[in-house]
Amino acid sequence: MTEPVAPPPAPDAPPRPEPPPARRRFVLARLATAVRRQDWFTVLVEIAVVVLGVVIGFQVNAWGQDRANAAEERALLVGLRTDMETNLTRIDRFEVHNENAIEHARALIALTGPSPPAVDPATVDSLLVTALEFELYVPADGRLDALLASGRIGLVQSDSLQGALASWKSIVQAMRGDERRLGDQVYEHVLPYLRDRVPLLSMDSSTGFLDTPPSRFPRDYGVLLADVRFENLVEERWVNGHFLLVTLGTLREATVEILRLIDARLAE
Repeated sequence: MTEPVAPPPAPDAPPRPEPPPARRRFVLARLATAVRRQDWFTVLVEIAVVVLGVVIGFQVNAWGQDRANAAEERALLVGLRTDMETNLTRIDRFEVHNENAIEHARALIALTGPSPPAVDPATVDSLLVTALEFELYVPADGRLDALLASGRIGLVQSDSLQGALASWKSIVQAMRGDERRLGDQVYEHVLPYLRDRVPLLSMDSSTGFLDTPPSRFPRDYGVLLADVRFENLVEERWVNGHFLLVTLGTLREATVEILRLIDARLAE
């Protein structure tokens, strides 16, 4: 005799609810039994056990998250430290370049006057090229930009270091303004002045900037050095360079302080 087969559930029948885990059913059953018996002490104990379990669970999760955040912070700080070491090296090189340009600009000013001394044109060429040449500081700030843009700066568990990193970026922006003023002064004032008065082709050939024959036009640097406008233009060049060096010194101090703060945080 065959057993009767249960009919299949209707297509639109709601799914049966999953029973709670055995441990939860056991706790709920004991709690319901205690309520029915009006055993309030047992009710309080059961509730306390449940609450304590929830609290411990949160604490374990928080502890695990703290460990993950600490590991991520350490990785960020190690990367930032590498970048700041690179920045310190670049600051050194940039500082030497600008100090050299200022030194040559002041040497040019020493040659100017109503009756300038006779100077070898090649010497003036060299001084002019070095005094007018400038380069832009290129910071190693990819990690810092990403950190600030993503809003993950909060991973750095040091308010002093957070402030130092944000300040570092503002100092770089200030130095960008100094670089822009210096570039504008050279390209918009000094070079147009020279183009009207001396053959730049000869200067470029003399310094090896271009591998071409010198210009057939004479280089009368005596007239140039006797022009007070030339003296003023060169003075503006070294003054702007001096302001750039001051901001660069501030950036150096900020970089050294960030390295100190990172090392202190990594040592904790």
